[in-house]
Amino acid sequence: MERTITDLSVDYFKAAENMDELIKKTTAGIKEAAENHETDKIYQLKQKRFIFYSQKRELLNTAHKLKNYYNKEEDLLESA
Repeated sequence: MERTITDLSVDYFKAAENMDELIKKTTAGIKEAAENHETDKIYQLKQKRFIFYSQKRELLNTAHKLKNYYNKEEDLLESA
């Protein structure tokens, strides 16, 4: 099965949505840990959430690059 770059960009957008779910779960865990005064757990979860945000940003950047890949080619051809 051949896939286009646009299809791949859709997969990256979906993966970014999955990261949103992980971020929400982690945020809920942070709130719960704060209520229980578990400072070590809060610290670990905040680090984890930061990583999830970074991964989401990378996924979205890649998704946008893939989605607009053909547009850049067309722009280059038109300017030549």
